[in-house]
Amino acid sequence: MINRIVSPELCTLLRSARHVDLYAAMVVLSATAVSLSLSGTVPSWTLIAAVGITSSAGLLTNAWRQRTALIQRLEKSDYGALLRMEDSTEDRVRAPYTVTMFASLAALVCSAATAVPLSMTSNRALIVIFVSATAGFVAWSFLATVSLIRLDSLHNRSVSQLRAMREQAEADQRHSPLAN
Repeated sequence: MINRIVSPELCTLLRSARHVDLYAAMVVLSATAVSLSLSGTVPSWTLIAAVGITSSAGLLTNAWRQRTALIQRLEKSDYGALLRMEDSTEDRVRAPYTVTMFASLAALVCSAATAVPLSMTSNRALIVIFVSATAGFVAWSFLATVSLIRLDSLHNRSVSQLRAMREQAEADQRHSPLAN
């Protein structure tokens, strides 16, 4: 039903929005906002900058590498040809990797942007917004990376199953009485 109403890109985004990693990140963002609002402490901007920037950069690099590996896996393989029968542009297959890269990049930008206001302002609302957004994006990119690891294992299993089916068909053909 949703596919008939909106564009394929929006459908992909809506399907991605149902994933648990995004909801868990929203919980982290909300919990961080509530915790910072209720407590009187201000987080250390150097800690947020160091942890947020390094972890986000690592997660972004990992998502990029996983997406590149997926593209290479699909390029000239039977598995890629099979997937392209259903999704000619491979957008749906690449979407989780692209979303993870976006979340990681947003976490990186938020982490860098958070360090500046925390060191220069005492505005409590601004601090809560920036730190909560950073926590939410870092959590989302981490959890999305975990999801990509699971997704990669499913792709690898499908490639192996397809290879085994092809090898079995070739073996059956060699041993067939019609092959001689």
